[in-house]
Amino acid sequence: MEYIEIPSSVKVIEWLPFFNCKKLKKIKIPKSVESADFLFNNCHKDLVLEVESGSYMEKYAKENNIKYIVY
Repeated sequence: MEYIEIPSSVKVIEWLPFFNCKKLKKIKIPKSVESADFLFNNCHKDLVLEVESGSYMEKYAKENNIKYIVY
């Protein structure tokens, strides 16, 4: 699977849910996600997050030097 869209009902993403997902290239994460840790260890080098402007995940991507686009 190359693309995942997290449902807006999700508020927390816990440790290493995408560990070693070498084929995953894009994840859409809604503004509802308010907490996340160690999400993308050993993932595809070109992984891109789709995040909402001003969201926790936009800040997370910036702080962790993860590629992202705002939707």
